[in-house]
Amino acid sequence: MNDLSLDDRFYLLLHKKIMNKTGSARRRAKKYYKDQYRRTGNIPAALLLVEKGIMEGRKCSGRPRCLDASVKMRFIDMVKASCDHLSGEFIFITRKARTIKNYHFFLEEEFGRSISLQALRRCARNENLKVYLEKPDVEEDVPVKHAFKPEPVFALIQIDGCRFRYVKIRNDNGNWQVPQVIETFDTGSRYMFDLDAYFEETNMNAVDLFTRFLTKSDFPLMTICIRPDNAKAFLNLKRVINALNIAHSTPGGFYLSADFSRTYSAKDKAHLESSHRSLHNFEIRIIKAFEDRIVKTVPTIIFNQGKKETITVTLLDITLKELKNCALIEQYRSEHNRSKHYFSEKGRVDSWVPEQKMTRFLSAQADMLRFSPDKVQAYMKYGFEKIKATVSKKRTIRHANQDYYVTIGADLFSRHKSSPVKISCFRDKLLFLLIANPIVGLCFVMPLQR
Repeated sequence: MNDLSLDDRFYLLLHKKIMNKTGSARRRAKKYYKDQYRRTGNIPAALLLVEKGIMEGRKCSGRPRCLDASVKMRFIDMVKASCDHLSGEFIFITRKARTIKNYHFFLEEEFGRSISLQALRRCARNENLKVYLEKPDVEEDVPVKHAFKPEPVFALIQIDGCRFRYVKIRNDNGNWQVPQVIETFDTGSRYMFDLDAYFEETNMNAVDLFTRFLTKSDFPLMTICIRPDNAKAFLNLKRVINALNIAHSTPGGFYLSADFSRTYSAKDKAHLESSHRSLHNFEIRIIKAFEDRIVKTVPTIIFNQGKKETITVTLLDITLKELKNCALIEQYRSEHNRSKHYFSEKGRVDSWVPEQKMTRFLSAQADMLRFSPDKVQAYMKYGFEKIKATVSKKRTIRHANQDYYVTIGADLFSRHKSSPVKISCFRDKLLFLLIANPIVGLCFVMPLQR
């Protein structure tokens, strides 16, 4: 650039100075520097600094900073000290009175010269002093928004499923299908009672999971809210819960409350939904454990918060039974219950081990209720899917191209007209019936021999 003539050098530096400007700012800057060059015959100092890569206006003009280092540091110290009761560097100022204008007055009085108010505002923004300016006088005055409310241990049991994201296995027909796990989860302690793999959230799977929950756990004599997902498979559990309450509920003692989550309201089971993130990480451990059964990997499109994403799904040549029988699922549940986790309640982060918190609660209970497997199995028949059918005058019923006759409870049905009933498959052989109006109870049937 030193080989250029003075005019050529001026126009080259002028171009670099205004090349990123547009519109009126570009025209005004161009006229300003051309007038200065024409008047003095020398290249303006601001353009000479462009050669060194200095483009900031105040540096180019040679003007000093509005706030020197001493004023800036004193301003920052003032703001930080004024929100701390114990600090002796400056007086405590209540939150409503912590304004830049007040600090501006104190700084001018202390340094004995004029200080730019706008420069102090820029400094507060650049140094992130808003945290100190808006800090409440008392810590308890902080309004907490969108925080989890703490629940007592065993007061709210959540049930929901989580579909796998990175794995597909073979179903009974030999086709590829995405498995999912359904878990039973205590909100107060974050203890995971049960976790098992299924293909779908069906009535049978819901009954199976709820049966295991009742037989494996001891129940305190208190009101326990059961909050399953509001899916059709879980809605049939309302009759099971009602039957359990009729048989075992006492005043001021044991009571199961059917507190189903609302439709399309994930926040009703947010504690359980947030734990699903670690389940997706757990899928990689399944892939590693069955790496010798990998058939291939395929790209798949998913939508994450409305954005399209491409992931890789691994096809494993295993069945659902093999996945259930492997120790990985139980190992994951055990690791969750025995590891320390950090949880947020009332806007504050706390940590505990779920198993220890659950054990401390149960050990403090004087009396506990335990269900016998035989009684639980009797209640479970209420939870199966109900199908409309008709009992004929001959006390027979036809379902799925098969004729059945009523064995137990046949005297409850009329011999003069047919009776509307609801039936449910039970262990693939038996069906039980229930008359809607009036309710007469359960009646067992057997298939007719031809």
